[in-house]
Amino acid sequence: MKKIHIIILVILAVTIGIIVVSFGKKMSTYETFATAKEKMGASYRVSAVLDTTTYKVEYNPLENSNKLVFYAKDQNGEIQKVTYWDSKPEGFERSEKLMMIGRMTEQGFVCEKLQLKCPSKYEEDHQARFQGQDA
Repeated sequence: MKKIHIIILVILAVTIGIIVVSFGKKMSTYETFATAKEKMGASYRVSAVLDTTTYKVEYNPLENSNKLVFYAKDQNGEIQKVTYWDSKPEGFERSEKLMMIGRMTEQGFVCEKLQLKCPSKYEEDHQARFQGQDA
């Protein structure tokens, strides 16, 4: 191959690498509540855990079945009030992690989409079954 072909291939490979890395960071990163506060009203993806040790989950299906208020702690340890305008997901209190898409307002974080990462309900049964097979 000629020297110019090698240079073009190297430039092309570096360009593709930069594009893949930059898109990967934008698509897979979760922000913190502090980042969401910097640009109020902009939509952010925040990963957090439910804080039930300090605050109670507020959900009254008789009053409003489409309003869930809770407090969540992000990856930096900041606790924020979160309002989710939909029904409470099944297994909400048992979730290991909350993946939220929403925006920060003066009243707190308004969650538009909520995804739960729940512990496997079969994990203990699965471990017990395999331990029994080893005996």
